[in-house]
Amino acid sequence: VDSVEDRLVRLPKRAWKKARKAYRYLIDETSGSAYNQFLTSHASFLRRRQRDIESDSSDEAEWEEEENRAERSGRQSFKASFLAKVFSSVIGYGADWRLAQFVYDLWLWSSLGGAKHCGGVSLRGALAGKNFSPTYWQNMHAALVDVVKQIGFPSLFITVAPWEPSAPYHAWLDDELGKMLRTRTNLPAAETFHLAHLLTQVAEGLIAGTNKRNLKARHRCWREHVLAAADGKTDTVVEIFGRLEFQDGKRKRYAGPAQSYHGSGRTHLHLLVWLKNMSALDWPRVLRADLAEDEPEMQDLVAGSQLDYDSSAWPLHEGPTTFDSSNGRISLHHPRKAKAAHVRAFMPDVIAAMQCHMDVQTGDGRALLLQYVASYAAKFSDSFATSWLNDEASAYHLARRILTEYHPLEPEMWLQLGAQFFRQVIATPVMRRVSVRCPWTSQVGIWETAYMECTWRDEDCTLLQYIRMSNKDSFYGQWLILNVPFRDIDDLWDDRVLRVPEGYRMLALCLLHRPGLWRRPLEVKHELQLEGYRDAHVCNILAMLEGHTAVIDAYLSGRLDLQHDPEPDPGSFAAPELGFRGALDPEQAVIVENIREIVRFSMQRRYPDDATVEDLQALMDRRPERGPQRPLCILGPAGSGKSTCVEVAIKRAAEAGAHVGVACPTGVLASSYREKFPDLDVDTVHGMFLLHKPEHETWDAMMPFDMAVIDEVGQLSEEHFERLLRLWDHTERRTVLVFVGDFHQLRGI
Repeated sequence: VDSVEDRLVRLPKRAWKKARKAYRYLIDETSGSAYNQFLTSHASFLRRRQRDIESDSSDEAEWEEEENRAERSGRQSFKASFLAKVFSSVIGYGADWRLAQFVYDLWLWSSLGGAKHCGGVSLRGALAGKNFSPTYWQNMHAALVDVVKQIGFPSLFITVAPWEPSAPYHAWLDDELGKMLRTRTNLPAAETFHLAHLLTQVAEGLIAGTNKRNLKARHRCWREHVLAAADGKTDTVVEIFGRLEFQDGKRKRYAGPAQSYHGSGRTHLHLLVWLKNMSALDWPRVLRADLAEDEPEMQDLVAGSQLDYDSSAWPLHEGPTTFDSSNGRISLHHPRKAKAAHVRAFMPDVIAAMQCHMDVQTGDGRALLLQYVASYAAKFSDSFATSWLNDEASAYHLARRILTEYHPLEPEMWLQLGAQFFRQVIATPVMRRVSVRCPWTSQVGIWETAYMECTWRDEDCTLLQYIRMSNKDSFYGQWLILNVPFRDIDDLWDDRVLRVPEGYRMLALCLLHRPGLWRRPLEVKHELQLEGYRDAHVCNILAMLEGHTAVIDAYLSGRLDLQHDPEPDPGSFAAPELGFRGALDPEQAVIVENIREIVRFSMQRRYPDDATVEDLQALMDRRPERGPQRPLCILGPAGSGKSTCVEVAIKRAAEAGAHVGVACPTGVLASSYREKFPDLDVDTVHGMFLLHKPEHETWDAMMPFDMAVIDEVGQLSEEHFERLLRLWDHTERRTVLVFVGDFHQLRGI
């Protein structure tokens, strides 16, 4: 074993001088340090014989017994014990699928049950740190949005998808494969952890060089990474933000062996990179999109991994690769033959080292952000995800529901178990989750108090700048407190907002304090684009903001007043059907009330069951009201509350005695509705309206229903949609026909 002096000699000259100075100080008796005593004891210990070192003395045995007793009296982690064995020199623990499944289920069950019974903490808050929770990824998205707001859109969007048969494996991994008599892809734990570590180092080290950015010791920083400047001195990489994902099979095309990896659960990397001084990079060396016909080995790699089935995503360019500093665009050498072969852009150094597929995109930074966000944005409105946040459900119901419906593939299971060692999010910024309360609704929080009492900040420094994250009117309150500077929380108040209904007051304060932003749709649009929203959602938000602003202006100007134009009764928003969620939003309440009125009209025109002569005469004499002339369409993006208000409307219609039918394009969706409404008619669209039969045999298929709900209308073909409208016409449009869906989420099938 080398001594400390021997190791000091091998250090670089600059580091050696500092280390020698520190060493001399520590061994000096006047320093008061115990390092010299430790050094003497350590040297004496290493001079002992090996068998003496390995033998247990009575003192050591007594200490070990005390330690064991302390461990027995504390909490034992089954997952930690299992992972310790997986990472140990004992082989086999990470290769038993049944054992891994048992440990994963037990850990997930215990985590959910413990979070459920954690006193004083909501289920959402207790699970916020678990990477299987929707809240965790909401926090990661918020962090990404904050990065974009601070430094702008990313410059590059990089995908790296390794393939186990060709990926570089460490010697210990090959050794375990040999001893277990297994081939690659059959050692899930070791291979998953190895690939996760490999992708992390590819992102932080090989591509960006951000794993060593010691600005005080420039000689220790990475200077030969892929995105390094040609001169080796100029800084180019500002930040990176990436995520390890898993091949779930959504894009599998069954087009031969080249597509077989889809659906396998393999780990791959999506990475956003922010660059500066882009002209300092040697782009012809860094990025290519040709067939490499003059390099046989590279040509084989490109032919085997870079040919896309659809498009290369780069324009045709026969000239050399150049960078235009005026518009910040890369003109990549992409000849006609490569364009025809759909060659995806690649970094030669990366695919040469990883022997894998990769893709590099640049250009419109907003498009890159949208593509990255779409890869992990979950739909939090569906019934499964809301189960994670249901504080009223029993622990058994919650665990059973998730364990039976949540089906991660094996690599994802292993990375969740080993999350403390292998993180799924790769980011250079420091992320901290901060929850800001809406002002005047509760006690002032710790961050707000520290901000108001801070003496070193400027007067125009906002709370958001001080700590460096929400819908409903509380969003505007949070925005107000984060982006408008104040010395006291009451500095933000304006008595004029007392003329406005309570639900609009926070937006009114934003309009009064920052009209330059909230009264300019283009500025608001730019802010929404920075948060990664698509155009359809941006248009919806702008339209909503325009309507709310008009209402607020009417109250502020005196055209409306609370005495003659009061805000709606809070009871009209009450929805006991929602349980823990409590109430509907105003837009949801309008939809539910509209459906209730149309259902009432439909039931008035319904032919009475077991009718007497008097009942039939009353039906004939009743003056008919004008019925609906169009179906009711409830459309909106994921998480907007469509399903919630429709479910409330269905329950209220059924309680009023209406005959309600729910039809879905798929059997899986129909099964979920059947679980919620076991007493209603729930079926697929084909089964309920007999679309498999000739149309003339199905004219009466819709007539028994007072209300028919068609979910995921975007999946209906044009032929089936028009046939449903003809069936509705045959009922004399008595049936309340409700279409629900999101055309931006699912296309017709």
